[in-house]
Amino acid sequence: NIFNIQWLTPTFGGGIPAYASPGHFQFSVTPYLMFHFDPWVSTLLTCFIFTVTGYVLIFRYLYKQLKFSISTSICSATVFATNGFWINHSMAGHVNYCTFMLIPIIPYLIYSKWSNYKQIIIITLTLTYSLYSGGSTFNMLFYLSLPLIYLLFKFTNLKIFDFKKILLNIFLAHILIVGISASKLLSI
Repeated sequence: NIFNIQWLTPTFGGGIPAYASPGHFQFSVTPYLMFHFDPWVSTLLTCFIFTVTGYVLIFRYLYKQLKFSISTSICSATVFATNGFWINHSMAGHVNYCTFMLIPIIPYLIYSKWSNYKQIIIITLTLTYSLYSGGSTFNMLFYLSLPLIYLLFKFTNLKIFDFKKILLNIFLAHILIVGISASKLLSI
């Protein structure tokens, strides 16, 4: 069964805890691609899928929501999709850093006109996927960016979006995240 949890790794001794490791990526895209491709191709496809996702999210955010020119949006999306942090980790085979490319979901949701329900579902799915796929780096960046964004808008008196609405959506999403991820959170 592909949904069986790998509790321990098959190493010397009795194995070391796998599921409790924040870097364990059993439930990411890569292991499921390995059912159809060899590990190297699966890793490359995972990196490609997340690079394209990050590129499209940044491009749509800049072009559709901030109304930047198409050339500026393409250039900025290319810089984000090929930044050194992402390229170096993907070349080293750190598949759990793929969730870094989901960071553009944050500004995309902030400026979107989507309903609270859709925003809560997307935040829940993104952060839960990140938690189960070993993306602790993405979660740390997400949580560290929230107070910084709040302080930036508080001190500059910008009224671009309703920060209280976003925080309420994030809080409600975390109730769902704790429910979905309870076994992973308790094992960590």
